[in-house]
This record gives sequence, C-alpha cells and structure tokens, in this order.
Amino acid sequence: MGRWKILAYVICLTITIVFGIMTLRFHSKINERESARAPLSEESTTRENPIDAAYTHMMMSGSALFIGFCGLALLIARDVGAMIGGRAGALYYDEDEASDASRNALYEQADQAWNGGDHLEAIRLLRLYVQQNPREQHACLRIAEIYEKDLGNHLAAAMELEEILQSRLRPDRWGWTAIRLCNLYSGKLNQPDKAVALLNRLVEKYPATQAAEKARKRLSMMEQADGEIIQEETNVT
Repeated sequence: MGRWKILAYVICLTITIVFGIMTLRFHSKINERESARAPLSEESTTRENPIDAAYTHMMMSGSALFIGFCGLALLIARDVGAMIGGRAGALYYDEDEASDASRNALYEQADQAWNGGDHLEAIRLLRLYVQQNPREQHACLRIAEIYEKDLGNHLAAAMELEEILQSRLRPDRWGWTAIRLCNLYSGKLNQPDKAVALLNRLVEKYPATQAAEKARKRLSMMEQADGEIIQEETNVT
C-alpha cells in the first residue's frame, strides 16, 4: 500500500471517528435539553435557543462524518475490488510460466519430446496439456516458439499467436505477445500492413504498457522509413 493511500485511510478514519463522536455528543445534548426544556418566556424568544444551536452543530458534524465515511468506504471498495479482480485475473489466461506443481506428466513428456528433437510430438502433447489446463497460455506460447524457431513454420507460429491474443491476458502479456506477432508480420511473413495495424491496436488498447511504448517507437521508425523512400522516389523522378 502506497504512502498516500495510507495517509488517505488515516484522514478518512480520523474524520469518521472524531465527527462520529461529536455527532453522538450533540445528539445526547439535544435529548437532555428536550427533556429538561421549560416553556419559553417572551424574553427567552429573543435569545438563541440552545437546542437549535446544538442541532445546528450536530448537523455540521454529521455532514463531516458522512464525508469521512464515504471516503473510507470508497477506499475500502477500491482495494477490495482490486484484490478480487487480481484473484479473478489469475484464474484466467494470465500466467507467465507454469509453476512446478502445474507441470504435470504430460508437460514433462512434451519437454522430453522436444529435447529429443521430436518437435511435432512435443506440439501434440502441449496441445493436450492446454486442453486439460486451458488457463495456462504459456503452453500455447511454447507451441508458437517451436513452430517459429525449431520448425521454421512462421505462418503456423503467427496463427498460434493470433489465437493467444483472443484469450484474456494481462495488458503487459497481451502487449508483448502482440509485439512478437508484429515481428513475424514485418519479418518472415512480409506483411507490414498487418504489423502496422496490430501496433496501432496495441497503442490504443493498452497505451500505458511498456509494449505500447515500444510499438509507438516502431511506428515512428516505420513512418520515417516510408518518408525516406517516398523522398528518394521523388528525387529520382
């Protein structure tokens, strides 16, 4: 928890407690004076009614109490929501790597097949693993990596990454997966239009991520390169 959030909690809690006590005290005074109040004489009507004054003070402290309570409630709701959201997100396709416990026998068999050079069998076993553990998208990334680096099938790797981007991922994971796919588009697949479209999508979808910052730089470099090409063609003509 950050320093400013702790300070906000302290302030809201202090306001709630202090003005809560004051409100209760003013309320008690009003009740006491109501029970002990005698009929007002003509002279007393020209002076401030002590009950009215206490009531005014109670309303003022009650307003401050309400503000402090609302602030405290908002802080608690925000933190609880973030905690629940974080736990829920962990249940979806949000893991960078599988834990040792989740690497069951099927995943180990896929590793063994890959180490033995049987890459297609490794992919088959990894797909079975994903069927049994659909939340662990790291296995899909491994399939894409095998297609790209071991089998040289860049189209299959791109299709695998495209499928992964349809899953629910953390913003940073989605961003870096998109960057990886853009590298295939602009490189081996020679599809620069798809790369530009995906880079723009990344910048619009998750602008605050590091991947989006890299996408912006990539787009700027591509625009500069296109401008230089156009300039050269103009000079030739």
